[in-house]
Amino acid sequence: MTHQEWDHYIDNFPYEAPSATAVRSPCPFLNTFANHGILPRSGKNITYTQYYKAITLVGTTHEAAVAFLSTVFRIYKEIDPAHSVWSDLRPATSISLNQLGQHNLVEHDISLTRADISEQPDFSLPNLERVQLMMSLSSHSNTSLVARTGTSPHLNVRHLGDFRRIKWNEAMQKPLAGYHFGGLYQIASAVECVLLLDYLGRDHSISIDHFESFVVHERIPKDWYPLEKPLTNWQLFSRTRSCLLAVRKSKA
Repeated sequence: MTHQEWDHYIDNFPYEAPSATAVRSPCPFLNTFANHGILPRSGKNITYTQYYKAITLVGTTHEAAVAFLSTVFRIYKEIDPAHSVWSDLRPATSISLNQLGQHNLVEHDISLTRADISEQPDFSLPNLERVQLMMSLSSHSNTSLVARTGTSPHLNVRHLGDFRRIKWNEAMQKPLAGYHFGGLYQIASAVECVLLLDYLGRDHSISIDHFESFVVHERIPKDWYPLEKPLTNWQLFSRTRSCLLAVRKSKA
């Protein structure tokens, strides 16, 4: 979808704050699209096709979307013991956004925008302390650039790597908290990093203005538009690897 096509498209999907009965997920991207009606505004009983449309709209390839959703629609299926065991193998027919808040399936500790499970958070809401920490990491390293150009500071892979390292170190100092950040969740967090920096942002970076709009307000910025061409498989791999290794390289 071109920039111009997007501008016409999004005119039909104005922002509305979620109603009192709506449900939301730990993912700001999905919540944002629900707030605009691209996903059902209620956040409830969303089908595979509806998720697929939203995910590919931002530039995800067909193959990546199918791989992700095929997994999600199986691991989040609610099992009924009254049904045949063979029915367990069939994917869910729909998944509500709040189901994605079940801990240690897709949602995990050392998250960018949600507190760890030990803090008993509401996973549907961003943790403002974490958001402010990321913004401060960006502001400190962008001070001279902002002063020179007058542009909004940006978050990049180094800032997110430093943030994760800080939160990981903090979690390790609380052994009774029961946090978990194994290899699977490190990979999941790297994919989230790519979603933020390359799909919501551009070229492994996102402006603080856009970051705040998506993550805090869960609203599509007026001057934003999705990727016109999907990332190649190699770009997706290399940028996921970059996000994964940034945490280990961090000196924070």
